[in-house]
Amino acid sequence: MGAIGRLSADNFWFLFRFHIAILLGLAAMYGLGPAFVAVQNALTGGEVEYRQLADTVPYKYIGFVAGSLLMTLPTIAWAEGRWSARSAVTVLLVVLAIIVIFDVLLTNVQLPPNANV
Repeated sequence: MGAIGRLSADNFWFLFRFHIAILLGLAAMYGLGPAFVAVQNALTGGEVEYRQLADTVPYKYIGFVAGSLLMTLPTIAWAEGRWSARSAVTVLLVVLAIIVIFDVLLTNVQLPPNANV
């Protein structure tokens, strides 16, 4: 059996950055749709709630796409040691595939976080 390493400040720094990326992604996923509707209401004088628009395009995709990007792109960049357009395109294609599978083909499934609305 090999030697067991010790936890260092670098380990905790990595975990901190990883959790920040995940938390920012989840916050964007949960909050961007309602925030977008609130800004739209402020600009147009409307009184529409996000709950009424949660299953309409583009509102149901705003948070999911942004949150997915915020969670996965930093993780890929850390693994590769650099940021790349190829990673961003790959993530966007995977997110698009998830949207097609879970929102278009499966009509009784909602993308997160809209199932909670």
